[in-house]
Amino acid sequence: MEPLAEENKKLKEAMNLSEKNIQRAQHEQDLAELNARDLEYQKGGLTEKLAAVSEQVQSQSEQLATVSGKLKSSFEQLERKTKQLNSVSKQKAEQDAELGQMCQAIDQLRREKAKEAKRAYKLAEELKGEFLLVGITVEEAKVQKENFDAIIATIKPVLDCVDLELATQHDGRRQHSDTII
Repeated sequence: MEPLAEENKKLKEAMNLSEKNIQRAQHEQDLAELNARDLEYQKGGLTEKLAAVSEQVQSQSEQLATVSGKLKSSFEQLERKTKQLNSVSKQKAEQDAELGQMCQAIDQLRREKAKEAKRAYKLAEELKGEFLLVGITVEEAKVQKENFDAIIATIKPVLDCVDLELATQHDGRRQHSDTII
């Protein structure tokens, strides 16, 4: 019996080992099921988070598109303003050139004015001497006018007495009115 006892013993050991393996397999299956449920739960949470993040990304994408449109519009405005600024700068440069020419013309006029002032000063100096002569001549003219007025005052009563009728001429000529008879 001994071989049967040994075999029985081996069979018991194999059964114990088999039960342990079954228990271990059952425990591992329970762990796997628990892990699967945990993974499903995590998957649900991650799916919700993924949906929320996806919505945020979509919202940010729309915001980026709006901002991009605004940036494009601002860039176009900036280009227009740059063109206007270049035009104004060109006009300013032209005005500066004109101003430079005007300044040169003004400087030339100032130099000419200074020359004319020197000439006028010299002329004034020359005229000072002549002015004295003119002053003397004016005084003489006043004296002569007073003399002439005195002569007229003396002659006028005599002329009032003279008749200015035209006399007839013997030879048929006409008498002039300036002839006093």
